[in-house]
Parts: sequence; C-alpha cells; structure tokens
Amino acid sequence: MIENGKRISLETKVMLKDRYRMDEVLGSNGISITYLAFDTFREKKIVVKELFPEAMVERNPSDRITVSCSMVHEGEFARMKEHMMVEAKKLIKLYPLKGIANVITFFEENKTVYVVIEYVEGISLPEHMKKIHMPRILLKDAFKLIKPVVASLERVHSKGVVHGKINPSLIRITETGEPVLLGFCDPMEDASIAILEDATARVSGYSPVEQYVEGGRIMPSVDIYAVAAILYEMTTGHKVPAFYERMSEENPEGRDILVPPSYYNGSIMDYQSKALLKALAIYDFDRYQNLNEFVQAISEEEFAPEYQIRMREKPLLMVRVQKYRMLFMGIFVVGMLFFAVFFIPKGLRFATSTGAERFYQKLEQATLYEQCEMIAGLSERKRSSYANDYTQMDEEGEHAIYYYDKITGRYLSREGLDLNRDMVRFITLDYRLNGSAILTIVEDGRKRELTINLKPNAAGEYAVSEKVTGTEEEDGLSNYLVGPE
Repeated sequence: MIENGKRISLETKVMLKDRYRMDEVLGSNGISITYLAFDTFREKKIVVKELFPEAMVERNPSDRITVSCSMVHEGEFARMKEHMMVEAKKLIKLYPLKGIANVITFFEENKTVYVVIEYVEGISLPEHMKKIHMPRILLKDAFKLIKPVVASLERVHSKGVVHGKINPSLIRITETGEPVLLGFCDPMEDASIAILEDATARVSGYSPVEQYVEGGRIMPSVDIYAVAAILYEMTTGHKVPAFYERMSEENPEGRDILVPPSYYNGSIMDYQSKALLKALAIYDFDRYQNLNEFVQAISEEEFAPEYQIRMREKPLLMVRVQKYRMLFMGIFVVGMLFFAVFFIPKGLRFATSTGAERFYQKLEQATLYEQCEMIAGLSERKRSSYANDYTQMDEEGEHAIYYYDKITGRYLSREGLDLNRDMVRFITLDYRLNGSAILTIVEDGRKRELTINLKPNAAGEYAVSEKVTGTEEEDGLSNYLVGPE
C-alpha cells in the first residue's frame, strides 16, 4: 500500500518473527494496518495487525520495514504501543470466545507492535442482508443473529476493553451462520483527534459524538451506541444519521431528527423502540452504561406474562338447581344472545386482523417473485378475509374496503384508518375481475402500485406492471416479468 508516494504497508512475503508471512493487505484505518498472513509453524491463515498511526510515523525508506517516529510524537506513540499490548493481553486471557475474532499472541518488532488474530472466513453483515434479500428483519431475528457478538462484547467490557469502532462491515457471518466481530486491539483511547481526522476507524452513523471531540472518553457506551445503530439499520432498513446531522442548527428547536424505529417497522414494540432510542442518545450520559441493561430493555421475555391460575381454597356453596331451573335457563339464554351479538363479531374481526397481520408482515419481507406466488396462491376464503376481493362484489362500493396499517399492525377499514395523520403507512391488496391483483404500498409520501397477472406463463414468470409516485426521481410506469431465481 503506497500513499502520497510513500510506502505505508509492508511488502508481501515479508516474514515477521521468522514465522508469519505477510501475503496481502486487508486494509488500513489510519491507526493500524491489517494483513492476511500465513503461520508457517501451524500452517494456517491468520490476520496480523500492525500499529501504524499514519499521522505520526512513517516506513524507513532504506529497509521499507522499520517504523520510525518523530520526536514530537514519541511519547504518544509509546503510549499507543503500551495500550495495544495491554489490550492484547486481556483478550488473550479470554481465549476462546465465540462471536469475536480471538487474539492469539502479540510481539514487538521493527520498532512497533504486531497482534496476531484468528482469520475468519465469511461475508460481511451487509452482504449477508443482501444475500437473504432482506432490507429489514424483525428485531428478535436481528438480535438473535448478533447475540453471540453482544454476549462476548459484554465479557470484553468486563475486562476493561472497548472496541471503539464497531460497524456492520466488521461483523463477519460464517458459512454456518455464526457472527464474528473483527477489529479489536486498536488503541482508540490514545488516538488523538489529529490522528483520527482522516482515519476510517470512526464510521459515520456508528460512532457517537465523544469520538469526534477532544477529550471524549471511550467507554462501553460507545460500543452500545454502535450495536444499537446496527440493530436500528437491520430492523428499519435506514441508517442512523451522523451525530452532527442530528444536532444541526437547521433542525426545528434543535430537536433530534432520529426517527423512532417503530415508525419504519410496526412489529417493534413501543418499549423496544424507546430502548433503541436511549441506546442511540447523542450524549453518553443519556445512554445505557452496560450491555446487560440494553439487552434487558429490548428483550421480549422481560415482558412475558407470569400469571398463574390458582385453585380456589374453598369450594363454592351448592344450591338447589332444580328449584330455580327455569330462572337459570332464562338467564343463560339471554347471556348467550348477548355474547353472540356483542362478542362473536369482535372475536371474528380480531382473528381476521391477526391473520392479516401475519400475512402482510410475511408478504412485506418476501422477494417480489415470492410476493407474486403468495398473492396468486391465496385461497378465496383468505382473499375475502385478508384482501379486497372485487371478484366477489357485484358493485364497487358494495363492501367496506380494508387496509393493513403498518404503524399499528392492524387490519382496518377506510373509516378506521386515519389518513390525516402525519405518518401514513399502509398496504392494500385488491383482486380484480380481469385475473389480476393490485398490491399498493404507501410509505413516507411514496406510493408504489404493482399490478400482477395471477396466471404465470409457461416459464413460471408473472407479468408485473409497476407504477411509482411521490418522488420525482422514481415517478413512472414500468412493465416486466418476474420469475424464479
């Protein structure tokens, strides 16, 4: 790696400790350089991290290996080396930990420090989300996916180690679906703002304000902010704005512009939405101070009912039923009529609404071809329950038209849906007499209509017409075929 005509990284095939062969540069973040290397003793791939703060050191031009530091930065560089070794020692004592790339050893050479770390095969978290065709998933599924990372991070925090630069690209998903957090052992606490000015160690949207100001403390709340930002993105499909955008003077009354996650994903409970917002608070003193608090705050199990059915301690008094049979029968009949008139319709509406919620949540997370399959394969009975089936209507307007409200997660009639509120997000599915269905999705002022021919062609493809309105860049009409991948 060469920048501004100067060699930054070690050349390939260079040997360290007469054992580790440098094969490839994986990247640099302004504080350290990461190499893919080969352990010739164990004959396996490893990762080697070299302390190389670009703002204060350079590679010796004579041997292109040794690191030299100016006298001005000697003290600061010495502190960074010491910090890196101390952190490596703490992580080595925790070996092995699931959910992180474990530190194997460290050593001093070439007037700097090197840390040897496990090599993890896999793809990054953003690549994984693209692979499963999911712009967003349920909060419980997102947390389940990264739970091993969070559990190990809590152990690491208990030993006084903070990662300091967690972001989705540093979470690797293995072939077996296990998440692994990379990137430990950068001395973030000792890296001055001047060093970090042009570094990629801080990633916008995942690094809080204290990492951008002189004297800001790197505490566990920094990692909590990053983890919450990742969960926010996985469950809403939207990134958390950088802190300086959230604090902009252009915001009305200086209010935080971060949108509650429940606005984008109706399946997120209010208490979970508030917990994520607390973990993403701009200032560290407003956030959770340890991961256990945060995990408990978003956990669904914490709110599980703990009611027990208890037996009566005393039996009910026996009465002479024969004498009052006619009276009891009369009361029973009246009660049944009351129940039938008032409760059965509500129960049916509740069951229909619950089934529709499950159907539309699954429909929203499916790929376009899967959506076509679901819509074409819906039975007539479920059509009449979950959608607006115009094939069963003699005239349009004969029956109430229903909408799935994405904010409340309820299936409502037009009268029940408040179209005048600031945030309107709903889905409608209409089956038409011409053998087609129209799927309409309204969100954030954008309206998308998909007209799907319910009969696929010989190749199993569905003819789809798409109309988008609400954004000048995307307004338009397009026709295409959607087939199995």
